[in-house]
Amino acid sequence: ILRAVLSDPAAVVRNGGTILGEADHFAAPDQADWTTYARAVAPMMARSAAFLADLATSRGGEIHRILDIAAGAGQNGIALANRLPDARVTAIDWPSVLEVAAENARAAGLDERWKAQPGSALETEFAGPYDVALVVRFLHLLAPQQREALLRRVHAALAPGGCVVAL
Repeated sequence: ILRAVLSDPAAVVRNGGTILGEADHFAAPDQADWTTYARAVAPMMARSAAFLADLATSRGGEIHRILDIAAGAGQNGIALANRLPDARVTAIDWPSVLEVAAENARAAGLDERWKAQPGSALETEFAGPYDVALVVRFLHLLAPQQREALLRRVHAALAPGGCVVAL
């Protein structure tokens, strides 16, 4: 995938996004590399996950329901739930990636407070309401109309006074 993108960066710019086909692209739920990726980046994400948890809790207010969209290995929702003993996390991502996130949630002692919701961030119903929605490290991968549609759905899933934490 990297070779395909790096071999013709001008085409990527001209296209306004990826030049890869759907099967090769991040949006393919059965992409074999997702599990490897989730395991590999987990240690690197710990510091930013702690920062995001600090950011989300700094605004004050009660946080009981957390939506972690495109959760990856789960570090962001886990870091936030670790600071909030009454909070519950709903993590959305591809099934194979959520297996890694579930392992991490169990290791963090969040078994009963962490729920996997397999599916595409672009199509899965979020339900709600949530006090915080985490939208981390993937908005830039979406086309403008996909970003807008996703953020409208996120907004609709928030409780009154809820917030979105995006990176």
